[in-house]
Amino acid sequence: MSEFPAQLSYEAPRARRKWVGPIALMLAGIALALVGFHFWPVAKLRLRTFYWQRQAMSYHASPDQIVLEAGQQQRIISFGDAADSVAFYHGRVLEDGTPAPVGRDPRAWRETKSLLSMPLVGDRALAFLHERHVAGGKSRIVAVEMGYRHIAAGYWQLVAAVIVIEPGSLGSPLRVIGESITDCDNSFGPEIDNRVYAGQIDAADASHFTVSWGNPECSFVMDGYLQPDDRVRLQVHPTAPTAIKNAIDR
Repeated sequence: MSEFPAQLSYEAPRARRKWVGPIALMLAGIALALVGFHFWPVAKLRLRTFYWQRQAMSYHASPDQIVLEAGQQQRIISFGDAADSVAFYHGRVLEDGTPAPVGRDPRAWRETKSLLSMPLVGDRALAFLHERHVAGGKSRIVAVEMGYRHIAAGYWQLVAAVIVIEPGSLGSPLRVIGESITDCDNSFGPEIDNRVYAGQIDAADASHFTVSWGNPECSFVMDGYLQPDDRVRLQVHPTAPTAIKNAIDR
């Protein structure tokens, strides 16, 4: 008589420990938090860079907007919304008792300068800010700051500071790739109410822009051309003062 093999016995499956899942999720969350803590400052800086460089590249002010004013009859300049601009040296008096020039900078330029670690307050006001590029070339942010150099008692020399900026990307920050200061070859006395107006782009030439200034006696236009080597060529020429005189007489 054959015998049946002994019946095998199986151990009942152990109950899965309920705490394993929550701990794994907690460890994963801590790991993600550590990664985020490490990379968030960089990501935040990149987001801030992309936003403000886009504001700078598309910035525009009307051609009759005064950006800098000098002379005895100067007034507090209105540059758009007061919250979006700053009067950086209104009320200063020079050594001979004449009032210093006044001007305003828009926030788009102040934030861009902050990203570039440039001084936020100085002796020049923003006259032009926009994207420019040569045919087939890369986009650049071109900024022009205008200011007055005190050359004698009550007399100023107008100067233009041109800054060429390479836009930032995911792998690189904003950076200044060109900077120059040019005398504008004219001076103004204490009885002359001189004004600089917001610069304008040339819709027909992506490398070209203009900035105008003047007083009842004379007025000028400065043409700027971005070059393939990222320099800016400036040309200053006189124009009829009628429009400037009419604006000042208002």
